Amino acid sequence: MVVDITRLVSYRVLMLSSTLARWAAREYLQRFNLKLPEWRIISVVGARGPISPGDVSEVLSVDKAWISRTLPGLVKRNLLVVSLDLNNKRRTFLTLTNEGAALHGELSKASQERQNQLLNALTADERNEFERLLAVLQSEAENMLMHQSAPAQD
Repeated sequence: MVVDITRLVSYRVLMLSSTLARWAAREYLQRFNLKLPEWRIISVVGARGPISPGDVSEVLSVDKAWISRTLPGLVKRNLLVVSLDLNNKRRTFLTLTNEGAALHGELSKASQERQNQLLNALTADERNEFERLLAVLQSEAENMLMHQSAPAQD
Protein backbone atom coordinates (compact mmCIF):
# COMPACT_ATOMS: atom_id res chain seq x y z
CA MET A 1 0.00 0.00 0.00
CA VAL A 2 1.30 3.44 -0.95
CA VAL A 3 0.58 6.24 1.52
CA ASP A 4 0.06 9.80 0.33
CA ILE A 5 1.22 11.82 3.34
CA THR A 6 -1.02 14.74 2.35
CA ARG A 7 -4.06 12.56 3.07
CA LEU A 8 -3.03 11.71 6.65
CA VAL A 9 -4.88 13.41 9.52
CA SER A 10 -1.57 14.27 11.20
CA TYR A 11 -0.35 16.04 8.06
CA ARG A 12 -3.58 17.97 7.63
CA VAL A 13 -3.58 19.10 11.27
CA LEU A 14 0.07 20.11 10.92
CA MET A 15 -0.72 22.12 7.77
CA LEU A 16 -3.60 23.93 9.50
CA SER A 17 -1.37 24.70 12.47
CA SER A 18 1.47 25.84 10.22
CA THR A 19 -0.80 28.10 8.17
CA LEU A 20 -2.23 29.70 11.30
CA ALA A 21 1.26 30.13 12.79
CA ARG A 22 2.51 31.83 9.61
CA TRP A 23 -0.46 34.18 9.70
CA ALA A 24 0.13 34.95 13.38
CA ALA A 25 3.87 35.46 12.85
CA ARG A 26 3.23 38.08 10.17
CA GLU A 27 0.34 39.75 11.97
CA TYR A 28 1.99 39.99 15.39
CA LEU A 29 5.27 41.21 13.96
CA GLN A 30 3.51 43.88 11.90
CA ARG A 31 1.00 45.01 14.54
CA PHE A 32 2.97 44.50 17.76
CA ASN A 33 6.63 44.15 16.70
CA LEU A 34 6.63 40.74 18.35
CA LYS A 35 7.88 37.43 17.03
CA LEU A 36 5.65 34.39 17.41
CA PRO A 37 7.87 32.69 20.03
CA GLU A 38 7.76 35.90 22.06
CA TRP A 39 3.97 36.02 21.82
CA ARG A 40 3.69 32.42 22.93
CA ILE A 41 5.77 33.07 26.03
CA ILE A 42 3.89 36.29 26.85
CA SER A 43 0.61 34.42 26.42
CA VAL A 44 1.55 31.65 28.84
CA VAL A 45 3.08 34.01 31.41
CA GLY A 46 0.08 36.33 31.14
CA ALA A 47 -2.39 33.49 31.62
CA ARG A 48 -0.48 31.48 34.24
CA GLY A 49 2.25 33.68 35.74
CA PRO A 50 4.25 33.88 37.83
CA ILE A 51 5.59 30.72 36.20
CA SER A 52 8.99 29.11 35.83
CA PRO A 53 10.70 28.96 32.43
CA GLY A 54 10.62 25.16 32.71
CA ASP A 55 6.87 25.20 33.20
CA VAL A 56 6.48 27.51 30.20
CA SER A 57 8.46 25.07 28.05
CA GLU A 58 6.24 22.23 29.29
CA VAL A 59 3.01 24.14 28.54
CA LEU A 60 4.26 25.05 25.05
CA SER A 61 5.84 21.63 24.49
CA VAL A 62 9.14 23.19 23.45
CA ASP A 63 12.75 22.78 24.49
CA LYS A 64 13.92 24.80 27.50
CA ALA A 65 16.75 26.22 25.37
CA TRP A 66 14.11 27.73 23.05
CA ILE A 67 12.65 29.55 26.04
CA SER A 68 16.10 30.64 27.26
CA ARG A 69 16.98 32.13 23.86
CA THR A 70 13.72 34.08 23.70
CA LEU A 71 13.62 35.50 27.24
CA PRO A 72 16.45 38.08 27.03
CA GLY A 73 14.69 40.06 24.30
CA LEU A 74 11.47 40.18 26.32
CA VAL A 75 13.33 41.31 29.44
CA LYS A 76 15.29 43.93 27.46
CA ARG A 77 12.02 45.31 26.05
CA ASN A 78 10.63 45.50 29.60
CA LEU A 79 7.80 43.08 28.83
CA LEU A 80 8.63 40.56 31.53
CA VAL A 81 10.73 40.19 34.64
CA VAL A 82 12.74 37.18 35.75
CA SER A 83 12.93 36.84 39.53
CA LEU A 84 14.51 34.29 41.87
CA ASP A 85 12.41 31.87 43.88
CA LEU A 86 13.14 32.81 47.50
CA ASN A 87 12.76 29.16 48.54
CA ASN A 88 14.99 27.74 45.81
CA LYS A 89 17.75 30.01 44.47
CA ARG A 90 18.21 27.78 41.39
CA ARG A 91 14.61 28.37 40.28
CA THR A 92 13.30 31.51 38.61
CA PHE A 93 9.85 32.85 37.88
CA LEU A 94 8.59 34.90 34.96
CA THR A 95 6.11 37.72 35.47
CA LEU A 96 4.78 40.27 33.01
CA THR A 97 5.60 43.92 33.61
CA ASN A 98 2.83 46.50 33.32
CA GLU A 99 3.88 47.01 29.68
CA GLY A 100 3.88 43.26 29.14
CA ALA A 101 0.43 42.91 30.69
CA ALA A 102 -0.95 45.68 28.47
CA LEU A 103 0.57 44.03 25.40
CA HIS A 104 -0.80 40.65 26.53
CA GLY A 105 -4.27 42.19 26.63
CA GLU A 106 -3.94 43.53 23.09
CA LEU A 107 -2.48 40.27 21.79
CA SER A 108 -5.16 38.23 23.51
CA LYS A 109 -7.83 40.29 21.78
CA ALA A 110 -6.12 39.83 18.39
CA SER A 111 -5.73 36.11 19.02
CA GLN A 112 -9.39 35.76 19.97
CA GLU A 113 -10.41 37.66 16.82
CA ARG A 114 -8.33 35.25 14.73
CA GLN A 115 -9.91 32.25 16.41
CA ASN A 116 -13.40 33.67 15.95
CA GLN A 117 -12.74 34.32 12.26
CA LEU A 118 -11.54 30.77 11.77
CA LEU A 119 -14.34 29.12 13.73
CA ASN A 120 -17.01 31.28 12.10
CA ALA A 121 -16.42 29.13 9.01
CA LEU A 122 -18.31 26.43 10.97
CA THR A 123 -21.85 26.34 12.32
CA ALA A 124 -22.32 26.22 16.09
CA ASP A 125 -23.04 22.49 15.91
CA GLU A 126 -19.96 21.91 13.74
CA ARG A 127 -17.80 23.88 16.21
CA ASN A 128 -19.05 21.79 19.11
CA GLU A 129 -18.45 18.57 17.21
CA PHE A 130 -15.01 19.76 16.09
CA GLU A 131 -14.02 20.54 19.69
CA ARG A 132 -15.28 17.13 20.80
CA LEU A 133 -13.42 15.33 18.03
CA LEU A 134 -10.19 17.22 18.72
CA ALA A 135 -10.39 16.09 22.35
CA VAL A 136 -10.94 12.48 21.26
CA LEU A 137 -7.99 12.58 18.85
CA GLN A 138 -5.72 14.30 21.39
CA SER A 139 -6.58 11.68 23.99
CA GLU A 140 -5.86 8.85 21.56
CA ALA A 141 -2.57 10.43 20.45
CA GLU A 142 -1.48 10.72 24.09
CA ASN A 143 -2.50 7.10 24.66
CA MET A 144 -0.42 6.04 21.64
CA LEU A 145 2.57 7.97 22.97
CA MET A 146 2.24 6.46 26.45
CA HIS A 147 2.11 2.92 25.09
CA GLN A 148 4.86 3.33 22.55
CA SER A 149 7.78 1.00 23.15
CA ALA A 150 11.11 2.59 23.92
CA PRO A 151 13.77 2.49 21.19
CA ALA A 152 16.20 -0.41 21.43
CA GLN A 153 19.50 0.38 23.15
CA ASP A 154 22.75 -0.70 21.48
